[in-house]
Parts: sequence; structure tokens; C-alpha cells
Amino acid sequence: MTLLSEYYVPGLHIEDRSIKVPLDWAGHEPGHGFDGESISLFYRVVTAPEHVHDDLPLLVFLQGGPGGSGPRPLGPSSDGWIEEAIKHFRVVLPDQRGTGRSSRVDTHVIEGMDGDGKAGAAFLKRFLADSIVRDFEHLRRTEFGGARWVTLGQSYGGFLTLTYLSLFPQGVIASFTTGGIPHVPADATDVYRHTFPRMAAKTKQFYERYPIDIERVVAVADILQSRKVTLPNGDPLTVERFQCLGSDFGMKSSFERVHWILDQAFLDGDGSASTSAELSDEFLSSVMEATSSRPLYWPLQEFIYANGELKTPICWAAQRVRGEHPEFAGDIRPLNFTGEAMFPWMFEQ
Repeated sequence: MTLLSEYYVPGLHIEDRSIKVPLDWAGHEPGHGFDGESISLFYRVVTAPEHVHDDLPLLVFLQGGPGGSGPRPLGPSSDGWIEEAIKHFRVVLPDQRGTGRSSRVDTHVIEGMDGDGKAGAAFLKRFLADSIVRDFEHLRRTEFGGARWVTLGQSYGGFLTLTYLSLFPQGVIASFTTGGIPHVPADATDVYRHTFPRMAAKTKQFYERYPIDIERVVAVADILQSRKVTLPNGDPLTVERFQCLGSDFGMKSSFERVHWILDQAFLDGDGSASTSAELSDEFLSSVMEATSSRPLYWPLQEFIYANGELKTPICWAAQRVRGEHPEFAGDIRPLNFTGEAMFPWMFEQ
């Protein structure tokens, strides 16, 4: 077990550790030696200071995503659940492969891939749920003496939970999930046929809570359709990207976050909605941050709904289903926001 560092943040004792795992698990078994290309699996062990030397059971956190790294706690209460968990467990916070400090995949890696995408696709296939779970099972068997642990899965972590229970149920004492149980049988198209009507309903609820934002959204969308607007990182801000502000509608305070982004949209006068006003730098920065995503999330998000038994390719399920709902077109007013979904234009814009 490679201990990289050991330290305290207020109320928590933390150990940073790392091991090697195969890039490709084909032909390898967790807990055994392996050959071929390897990558790093980084993880933290978090305990209450008073329990550092106690033999507590293990709880491993299965992070949401795909492409999400483990929490970086600011203290026991910063992630809500950790404060309670460290009373009973030694908490293991892995960075899933390709995220955080686990052989991170970002633009530097993606840009080095071949032009036709075949090598890139083959590489990204190694970052799906089956590989993530095998990494964690290898960690359990090699670094924790094979001790069974409790899993806690958040969002996509619920998908990982079912993969774990399917592949290695003997390693798990109990499993907790906070949302994210996958649709069975897996079908991305069916998922989005449920999602888009819900997003229309969520948008309606948002406008009912903040009627002033109807005018603001219309003005912003009209500006984006009438002239070129560029975000601080050079990306174009299109109506489609603006609609992505609804991606976390349903999360706590998401309506409020979008409301306050819109509150600072316009420069002129008192900042009231106006199609002749300039969009403020603060607004553009906020939209850029709210609609950006992790490099692994964009190419892998729809594939979490696939289970290897599909008869037809996914073929951009969210985009296809969006085409069945003209109320999400960019020229419809009031404008509907879209939910947590990936679209092909994102890679172009």
C-alpha cells in the first residue's frame, strides 16, 4: 500500500494512497498480479481523529458521474454524509479511473488520440462501470486484506452498486444508494422519453417560482439568436448551450442558482431584461462554468444506460428524442431548459 501523504483537515484525519491497476482488465482477476499497461488508482482513507487507531469497518464511496472524482472534504459536514459515516466507518474515497488523481483523462490525453476516433473509442471503453468496479475490488482484496465493505453510491454510483453486486457480491456487506438506480432493461431512448416531458414540467415550475425570469430568458435567447456571443474561454454561447442551465433542475437550490445567474445577465441601466443590452461578463462566466463538464462525462454519459445486450446502437438517444419534442426548439417562447443529457453539437461548440 503506497502512502503518499497523511494530514488533517478540520475534524478529519486523511491518508492519500495510490496503487496500480490494469488499464485493460480482460484476462485479469482482481486481487492477483497482472501484466501489460497499468494506470494509477488514487484513493483517500478518511477517519475521525479520535478513531484513527480503531479497527472500524470500511465504507467505500461510489461517486456520481461518469467521470466524477471523489469528494475533497473541507470538514466533516462539507459533504453532509461524511460527518455521520466517520462515527461508524473508516471511509474510503477513491477517484474513479481517469478522474482526479487516478491517471486523469483530460484534454491533453484526448488531443493525442487518432483522428478517426477508433483508438480513442477503444481507450474510453476501459473507463466504464465494469472496469471501475474491478479496480475497487482489486483495492479491497490487495490493500484491505479482503475485508468486506459497505458501499455508498450517489447517482451514477447507484449504477456502479448494481455492477458491483452483479460481479462481486461476496465483497459487499451492505449497499446504500442515493438515487441512480439504472433503468432495467437498459434503454437510453426510453430514459429520455421520460426525461423530456419532466424537463418541460420543471421549466414550468421554475417560471412559476420566478415569473420575472420568463422575460429575462426570452431576452437572452433572442440576443443569442440575433448576434454572435462568445464565452470567456472562446466557446460560442448558443441557445442550445443556454438551455443546458436546466441540467441540474431537481437538485436542491438549482432554481435559485439559475435565477441568480439570470439576475446579472444585462449590463445597461438597472440590469433589467433588454434585447438591446450587452450580456455581462459575470453572466457569461457563470454560464460557462454551469454548462461545462468533465472530459469523461461527455463521451460516456449515454453509455451508462447500455448493458451489452442492445440490438441497435445508442446513436445519440437524447438528441433523437429531443427531435420528437418541438417544444424544446430554440425559437420557442417561453424557452424550455434541457436536463442532464449529452448532445453531439457539444463536441463542435
